[in-house]
Amino acid sequence: RSTEYFLSTELNWVYQTFDLLQAAGKPVKLSDALPDKGIIITLSGLIDIKFLPNPDQFYMAISADSCPAVYAQMRIVQNRMQTKHLSDSFFLPHWPQLGLIPRNPSRRNLFETAAFFGDNKHNLAKEFQTDEWRKKMANLGLQWCIRNEYSPQRLDYSDIDVVIAVRDLNKKGFIRKPASKLYNCWIAAVPAVLGSEYAFQEERQSKLDYIEVSSVPETLKALSRLKNSPELRLRMTSNGLIRSSEIQKEEIIKKWWDLIVKEAMPKFEKWKNMTENNRKNYILKRKIDQKIRNVRHRLFKVLCKEH
Repeated sequence: RSTEYFLSTELNWVYQTFDLLQAAGKPVKLSDALPDKGIIITLSGLIDIKFLPNPDQFYMAISADSCPAVYAQMRIVQNRMQTKHLSDSFFLPHWPQLGLIPRNPSRRNLFETAAFFGDNKHNLAKEFQTDEWRKKMANLGLQWCIRNEYSPQRLDYSDIDVVIAVRDLNKKGFIRKPASKLYNCWIAAVPAVLGSEYAFQEERQSKLDYIEVSSVPETLKALSRLKNSPELRLRMTSNGLIRSSEIQKEEIIKKWWDLIVKEAMPKFEKWKNMTENNRKNYILKRKIDQKIRNVRHRLFKVLCKEH
């Protein structure tokens, strides 16, 4: 199986979840059609966002970067902040990236190459995509590279000494985004310099997890600090390898199955036994929730810098 197969959102969240749960001996099935009954787990963007489950269906919708499914009885989200704003939502971390090539230990104390991994068109601040930025990096003795979906090295951290991942210097939060870039740095044993995002902040247990920045000068200061302190880099990468144990597939399989057994199954039983009047109230409440979210989203977009 190609290690790059799960780079797409659909395959990562849906097929890989099925594949790993099945391999762990869990009673799951993969279907190319919407089942008439049972617990249904799929990406909300793959079916009608207003799909209304019947009395025999329990819909666990994976929101990912999309709008949450309106009538799903449970919504799986990518960071804990979402659970505070979305009813019946539960956080589950991304699966660790298959095929990721860690930093080569033979580089030892070298600090020569910095990189961004991912979709630079949508997920990298414009300030880090200019010739001026490359010059600033060169003045620090660093080569700057972007490894996006078109790069043959898009999973290769072997020659990278630090990762910079800042979506936008004028916004913070990013309530639908996961902590995947941080997870990848921990697994790859590379220090991370990251933007101000809920997902990263929720995972932070110490200053060794990553360095947060909100401007170009702060980023340059962080890089200078790392360049001048091999000890700090070693402490960060050693800490990252320890933290990466929390996001190994075995841990995430357990989280998924606990969620299905302890939360979804009891809720499904309750759903099947609902009266017709209770179902109507449920539908009405979800419609109101959606309208409130839409208004809140527009207000935040106009009034503040929080994404």
